[in-house]
Amino acid sequence: METRRELWNTEPRYILVILVLWLSIITGYFLISRKDNIKIIPISLCVLALLAIYGPQSAFSVSRYSQSQRLKKILNAKDAYAQKEKPAIIRYLVLNHGLESLQPFTTVDLQAVSQHIEKKSGSLKRYAYQRENDLLDTAFALFKVNKAAAKSRSSTVFFVTKQEGIVAVKGFDYVTVINSYAQKQDNTLNGAPLIIEKLADNKLQIKIANDPILIIDTNPRVDSIRNAYLNGKMEQQPGSKNLYLPGDGLRINVNGKGHELTLVLTELTLSTASGGESDNYNYKGFLLVKIK
Repeated sequence: METRRELWNTEPRYILVILVLWLSIITGYFLISRKDNIKIIPISLCVLALLAIYGPQSAFSVSRYSQSQRLKKILNAKDAYAQKEKPAIIRYLVLNHGLESLQPFTTVDLQAVSQHIEKKSGSLKRYAYQRENDLLDTAFALFKVNKAAAKSRSSTVFFVTKQEGIVAVKGFDYVTVINSYAQKQDNTLNGAPLIIEKLADNKLQIKIANDPILIIDTNPRVDSIRNAYLNGKMEQQPGSKNLYLPGDGLRINVNGKGHELTLVLTELTLSTASGGESDNYNYKGFLLVKIK
């Protein structure tokens, strides 16, 4: 909550405050004025837009100045609050105002560093994710911010497959849709019950026909994706902030007495806002069933 309060002065919130003030003024004008001159609405909006976009009072300028001043106050502080807030401010400045926005706080030529990173990563959109990671890694290294801890403040990351949810089912006899938001799914397989239940630790408990209960643990595979993300090793989807899962999805296999099961995760929503805890995620995909 502290971060949200201190980071209020960013572009979206600046615009929101300005619009609220404008609406209040316009409402007051029409309540007090005896003239119903509606031309004042588009004219005032146009003036407001110009003021919000250009000049030292613009949303861009005010937000950058505000966050730079905050960073200046806590840059060399060692207390827990400063260590918690510093990564968020640096991340905001780098991603919204460029690496050069940190120039007042270091003697390193950040423009040259930024140009080197841009040249190394190329201009294609699919390299945008890697470029952002390199810029952030550089900033975190300069100001001695723990990389993993800083990235763990990211709210939500979305992963998809290049095949857009299409999976290979060759060698399997049945397929059913899996959604981690569903606590329990009751299906029928060849007249026998197929019960899929989500446990508290994100494991899936599967009861199929007369087989003993099977457990599918998704945590190790999700941990591997999370670690790859934190280390900047995931490929970005062109024209999107989504990242690609390997192959046609994460595959997890288990064998029962009479059935072989493969869980394929084709969509993954991973939250690292709670300090990087791997148990905070949801997914969609398919359960492939092969009768032995």
